[in-house]
Amino acid sequence: MIAAWMAFAGAGAVDARPIRVTSGEHPDFSRLVLYFRDAGAWEFGTVEGGYEFRAGAKDATYDLRRAFEFIPRDRIASLRDLGEGRLFLQVNCRCYGEAFSLDGGQVVLDIFDGDAPPSASKFNQPLAAQTSLGDGDPAAES
Repeated sequence: MIAAWMAFAGAGAVDARPIRVTSGEHPDFSRLVLYFRDAGAWEFGTVEGGYEFRAGAKDATYDLRRAFEFIPRDRIASLRDLGEGRLFLQVNCRCYGEAFSLDGGQVVLDIFDGDAPPSASKFNQPLAAQTSLGDGDPAAES
């Protein structure tokens, strides 16, 4: 009985780990990869000052420590974990966003230079209002 409880408790702890965020720079876009095991339903779109990713799992948190390791802050100026599964991308350009899921559960967020083509329009629409950006936890910003 105790072994079964420990296995259950351990599984929950693994699932509760922050979502690792990595990056890659390309000539005309900056890429973020969010390492979910299974992202499930999610949203990505415009908000005041940039873009917001909203995970289906409201308890998702983001590990942003290495997010700017491979990209400059030319397109994506900063990232902020807003809580409730929300990740804010402050942008520094006239640019547009694209997003897609990979078979392994990861979500890719791309910020491209220029205006959005029609194929990217669904990710360049305002998201429904949520709570404000708030004060934020300085430790949750990068």
